[in-house]
Amino acid sequence: MNLWEKRDELAVNLSYGQRKLLEIGRVMAMLNGSGEEGEIFFFDEPFAGMFPEMIKIVSGVIKELRDKGKTVILIEHNMELIRELCDHLIVLDSGKLLAEGKPSAVLAMPAVMEAYLGE
Repeated sequence: MNLWEKRDELAVNLSYGQRKLLEIGRVMAMLNGSGEEGEIFFFDEPFAGMFPEMIKIVSGVIKELRDKGKTVILIEHNMELIRELCDHLIVLDSGKLLAEGKPSAVLAMPAVMEAYLGE
């Protein structure tokens, strides 16, 4: 989690990005400490308000989970990160299914571009 150097700090003294990393680490530690390993991880806009360096770290954690065969459900509005991290994309518009499939195909759909990219 790249937080070892902050091990003596209170969570309140960590930066916003570091607190997000701490939250992710806590969930992973709770699962491992219980003797169970999570199969599905849900991230709701984990990159919101993060600096580029923290985005790289959190992206790495998500990729590591994916590489271990875990299911990662990600809500995100950053299309660059969606392209990088997602194997399958579901796009909702006002709670209704707008499109589903490979990110490159879905993001190229006119209805998706109009709804989310303003094109």
